[in-house]
Amino acid sequence: MSATVRILLSVAAIVVVALAIGLWVIRGPGPLAFADGPKVTLTDYHGANPTGAPASLAHASLVKRGAYLAKAADCMVCHTTRGGKEYAGGLGFKLPFGTLYSTNITPDKDTGIGNYSDQDFLNALHRGVRRDGARLYPAMPYTSYTYWRSRSTTARNSAARSRRAGAPSTSVLTRPRASVPGATTI
Repeated sequence: MSATVRILLSVAAIVVVALAIGLWVIRGPGPLAFADGPKVTLTDYHGANPTGAPASLAHASLVKRGAYLAKAADCMVCHTTRGGKEYAGGLGFKLPFGTLYSTNITPDKDTGIGNYSDQDFLNALHRGVRRDGARLYPAMPYTSYTYWRSRSTTARNSAARSRRAGAPSTSVLTRPRASVPGATTI
């Protein structure tokens, strides 16, 4: 086999591999491919109430449904420091451009969301807008909660209000809440 043929075959193989990778990236598995079971889009869902909570909680109290949603959304992971009070915030996220601290989502009226109305909470979770109208830094994954119905968000807020209020530790209160330029917190 001549050198020219080998080069052409090598180039052809590289093109085929590149096309296969490109096709996989474009048409490959979607973001929910890891989830087992049947997939139902919201437009195809004809159930009574797709709130995100299981049917067994359909008639449960707002607090119970909200507690389920808080656990399913894993709120505690970002809003609790190691050894700190649950949901009291203060967890630092070191980013290339600064450190961003999670907020207190307990019903504490001074440092938490105790003064938030259901609409304020809905605006934070759905639109990334704080109670005073400032935009939240997108580390708060508010776009992930846009599919939560208002009823689910109200349930989640009711669960937050039912917990004991808790301020973060003093060391957290003395740190800047956001050291990222332009970032605001709840």
